[in-house]
Amino acid sequence: MRKLLFFFIILSFSFYGLSQNPPHILLTNDDGIDAPGLLAMYKALSRVGKVTVAAPASNQSATGHGLTTGRNPIFVKTWTDDGGSVWHAISARPATCLSLALESLLTDPPDIVVSGSNNGTNLGLVTYYSGTVGAAREAAFRGIPSIAVSVQVGSQMDFEGAAEFTAHLVERYLKEKLPAKTFINLNYPALPKDQVKGVKVEPLSLELSRSLFVKGTMPNGQDYFWPSYQPLVSGEPNTDLSAVLEGYIAITPLQLDATASGLIPLLKSWQLGGVRD
Repeated sequence: MRKLLFFFIILSFSFYGLSQNPPHILLTNDDGIDAPGLLAMYKALSRVGKVTVAAPASNQSATGHGLTTGRNPIFVKTWTDDGGSVWHAISARPATCLSLALESLLTDPPDIVVSGSNNGTNLGLVTYYSGTVGAAREAAFRGIPSIAVSVQVGSQMDFEGAAEFTAHLVERYLKEKLPAKTFINLNYPALPKDQVKGVKVEPLSLELSRSLFVKGTMPNGQDYFWPSYQPLVSGEPNTDLSAVLEGYIAITPLQLDATASGLIPLLKSWQLGGVRD
């Protein structure tokens, strides 16, 4: 715990004159604009800078980086709260909410995007399914620093603790910067903040929770399947998954370039269709 407190203290003293030039933070999620994780994050980030909220009007979990397209319009309900922050409830998927906000709703661009906190972890290969991560990735597409935040499901979920930590991370992120086309995925264990063991920066696990489909039958004889999944209770060491299961905050830097560069020479050597270097 001492390591975690030290980390918070260092972050607090590292920021660059917040009161003189507060950053503009765009907040979104995939659980919906009324989700407790988003509300806790809003309160914490409001102490860091100006916050604008642009989030799905309803739950959009597990929509990945999907976009809202088609012939139906996107509806937006907008209001200003007592603190002067503007909120947009959008009938769209998370990545589209982010895109619409940047293109049409905001009067000034954000300095950073925070997506979350999500109700449940987004670890390892699950990040490809996550709407929370999808929104943060959309920001990275556009060259905006971003953080996806998720909290492990459990009896001691601490959205306030996760939000407090994220607020400090936002300060450090804006000061230090990261390379373009990268962003951060953060997972917080289901523990009160005074029981969190510390922070680990780890790569993604390559394990995937098992999908489960429970079969049933309607009164008319039509079969159906009710989807669920089996949570992972163990993981390979030194990954984001093992860190959270051990009671640590897991931070993983992600990048947009998914090219398996080492395979380019091999595929060129196949000389497919007479292609030459």
